[in-house]
Amino acid sequence: MRSRRAILAAALLTLASSGSASAQPTARDSVLATVQRVFDAMRARDTVGLREAFDSTARLIGARASANVSIRSRTPSQFLASIPATPGDQISDERMFDPEVRIDGPIAQVWTYYTFREGTTFSHCGTDAVTLVRSGSTWKIVSFVWTVRPSDCSRRE
Repeated sequence: MRSRRAILAAALLTLASSGSASAQPTARDSVLATVQRVFDAMRARDTVGLREAFDSTARLIGARASANVSIRSRTPSQFLASIPATPGDQISDERMFDPEVRIDGPIAQVWTYYTFREGTTFSHCGTDAVTLVRSGSTWKIVSFVWTVRPSDCSRRE
């Protein structure tokens, strides 16, 4: 009887400790939360929140797939200036799907399929490749590169 109680107590402790461990945010969760904050801030037109997500030296580069690939590079300041200039009915709504995250110490990479709407109108899809660096306990985006495909999109959410 004593051994049954000991086994039961050990099982309960294992379950309790694994439950609290899973409630702890992981590095993957923190990295994805940083990228998601960018999308949420774009929708909310929150330039302060956007500025906090990017390192001041970051580069944002969009590559439109066509016969002649068009590449557009911007600084965080240039990107932030475009947010309030966007008409209210064309608010940027970007959503990521099935992100892959790789982390090695203070660096992380997110590779994800995304869809983009201007207001309620589907605009395009593509792949986001986001590089982040951890500064203390905060992840900062140092590079945000994406492709732009107006067709051949597997999702349109």
